[in-house]
Amino acid sequence: MQPAYSRLQVFLHWTVTGLVALDVLLHAPVSEVFRRGRESGDYAATPLVALHLVIGIVVLALVLLRLTLRGRAGQGPLGRLGDWQHWLLYVLLVLGPLAGSLAWGLGSGVLARLHWWCYLLLIWLVCLHVLTVLIASLVLRQNILARMLPGPVKPKNGR
Repeated sequence: MQPAYSRLQVFLHWTVTGLVALDVLLHAPVSEVFRRGRESGDYAATPLVALHLVIGIVVLALVLLRLTLRGRAGQGPLGRLGDWQHWLLYVLLVLGPLAGSLAWGLGSGVLARLHWWCYLLLIWLVCLHVLTVLIASLVLRQNILARMLPGPVKPKNGR
């Protein structure tokens, strides 16, 4: 069995998950405000826009911290599909907030479209990630889900 993640890694994983879920709910109304801003030139930030932007910046900071921890502590081999999914998730979780913040600050339609594509790809990739974890846990009987659940840190030897 692979070692458990640290409490901080688990906290970062679930905090980013929750923040991204909240930001997904805010995406449509914020996109509408951005569209109106492109038409009128007035990009006045409503409270929802401000919340969306702040969440994006917090997600970006937490993902960068998570990548730093991953580099220092490592997580063991994930396999080709797991590695591919994780790295693409990280790319989208960095590129999405950067593109969104710059789109808003510059009024850029190109960056807004990049942000939109990151959003769509992230939703699909999260669904694939969940499906992969469920298959690994329920079909292949790998205990990978337990490694990322909050709770006491499990010993490195898996006992």
